[in-house]
Amino acid sequence: MEHRRGQSSRRWCAFRRDGSRWDAKAGACIIGLPSRSPAGPGPRPSRGRQAEQAGPPGGGGEWRWAMAKSVRREILHLEREQVRAINRGDVRSALKLFDRGFVGFSSTKHHRIRGLGALRKTFEYYLKRAPKLAYHIEQPHVSVSGGTAVATFYWSVQLGRGRPGRTKQKARKIRGRGTHVFARQGKEWKVVHEHFSRASR
Repeated sequence: MEHRRGQSSRRWCAFRRDGSRWDAKAGACIIGLPSRSPAGPGPRPSRGRQAEQAGPPGGGGEWRWAMAKSVRREILHLEREQVRAINRGDVRSALKLFDRGFVGFSSTKHHRIRGLGALRKTFEYYLKRAPKLAYHIEQPHVSVSGGTAVATFYWSVQLGRGRPGRTKQKARKIRGRGTHVFARQGKEWKVVHEHFSRASR
């Protein structure tokens, strides 16, 4: 993290390491007015004026707010990338979101899913049953606490007709709720737990 102070403002920037360099995350800088008047002659502002100039409450927590906002953007980007991977049938890319020690529950089976191997079989099972599957998420919300982030969302899956000769299933749409628990793994965020449930009809 870098803290710069100018003559008339304060600036906090959230930096992320990229190899041997540190780059500021876009939109992760906050500039606020100082709580004290600059050095030199002149009247000091009243305490009320100082409170107005101090910016949002929290003091040193401003940079943490900026960092959390940056993490939320990153998590939402990862969720959208997974949606695109699933919709194009790219299981390998869809699995990149998950940690090796992943544990989760699906919306269709009672048993617990453990590890990437079991998750791969789950993805392949759905894609074989419905090759024209269309997956969407709506109203995503991300909460961040240190090295943990939780994404909740509503999901829908449009199931196309099954493969010829394999099933007579008609096209239909399924809706539900989903939760992803992310943990920071070095410079990356990985899903360590997933829980999907269907909405009641």
